[in-house]
Amino acid sequence: MAPETARQAVEQTPVEPPGPAITARRGLHLVSWNVNGLRAVSRKGGLEWLRRCGATAICLQEVRCTAAQAGNDLLPGYRAHWDTGERLGYAGVATFTRKKPVSVRRGLGHPELDAEGRLLTVELEDLYLVNVYTPNVRRTLERLPLRTEVWDPAFLAYCRQLEQHKPVVFCGDLNVSHQEIDLANARANRGNAGFTDQERAGFGRLLAAGFVDAFRHFEPGPGHYTWWSNQPGVRQRNIGWRIDYFLASAGLLARIQAAQIHPDVLGSDHCPVSLTLDGPPPRRRAMRPSPAASPPAASTRAARQRRPDKDAPATAGGAARRRQPTAPDQSD
Repeated sequence: MAPETARQAVEQTPVEPPGPAITARRGLHLVSWNVNGLRAVSRKGGLEWLRRCGATAICLQEVRCTAAQAGNDLLPGYRAHWDTGERLGYAGVATFTRKKPVSVRRGLGHPELDAEGRLLTVELEDLYLVNVYTPNVRRTLERLPLRTEVWDPAFLAYCRQLEQHKPVVFCGDLNVSHQEIDLANARANRGNAGFTDQERAGFGRLLAAGFVDAFRHFEPGPGHYTWWSNQPGVRQRNIGWRIDYFLASAGLLARIQAAQIHPDVLGSDHCPVSLTLDGPPPRRRAMRPSPAASPPAASTRAARQRRPDKDAPATAGGAARRRQPTAPDQSD
């Protein structure tokens, strides 16, 4: 999300090799980035950071291309999963995973919302990872009803449905700054796209449902942003908005090691955000009884009859390294 003028062309200094990308080196390392055009960020060197960051999974938004257009060598060592929608060169999300997911699902199951390629869910061993690019309401607020009356309720219901089976992590460009500390010029932007009362209330309902804003779990202060206007000097002076997030089921809170913003990574008007979690607790191996202790055949048959249906569903940072004068972007 960025101002209209900024979306026409994002020309920034090529990426320089950054320092350590993610705080911890064990468990699950998840990265999210609105690249504002995957092929464009690749030409600017942005993929080099992704290749070196050591992520378990990488979620990209606003890729604006198909898998065939992107090519097969973008991120070696990863499996690519795409939801590019029906309109070429517009929106689109892609998730890259080191391992083959248990399952992959595109969209919310809502035809009106799924045509634009805004949501992709990969099921990992112990959680669902949802990559989302929330619709922008546009400068005129013409899409505010679609966003707040259709998308937001459908998205929350979808995440809660997933949570009945496994914990959920969702990430991406949510196109809203939740609190006044989440943007540099809150008073001037009150009521503008990305900071309307309705959008902020929608984010609040995610929190009320039990999802945790991972970055705010570690960092309660202002000055940490993920998007900047392309107007000269804006990013250098850190006049930005925090609109890119990781939210997680409350049951995952004890496993979260770090939630970070990476403002030094260039190539897009957004910067990457990341989440590091401990790995799932090891599974306890069932001990086999010795032959002498084996139950009679009749008891074994009874135990088998009581075994649950094998197809039943399972039950369920560090701070940013750094601290925009216009309303967020209208490219949707």
